[in-house]
Amino acid sequence: MIDLETGQLVTGRQAEVALPMGALTQAGLELPEHIASEAMKPWTVKFDDIEGTSHTFKVMRTAPDRTVGLVLCYLEAYAA
Repeated sequence: MIDLETGQLVTGRQAEVALPMGALTQAGLELPEHIASEAMKPWTVKFDDIEGTSHTFKVMRTAPDRTVGLVLCYLEAYAA
């Protein structure tokens, strides 16, 4: 990742998840989106890492790809 203030490369973590649009539609859900308002509950994603530790994230940005039927969600750590 690049530090925007210095332009230097830095070590960082980034979490993303790709969700099938059809599965969201079948579950009666809209496409996820970033919820900027603190008064509203954000879209969240919870999953276990390869060591079995559970993590919860909120959706910060989405990139729907209707050609392949997926929505890529860029995530940020979230504590409810």
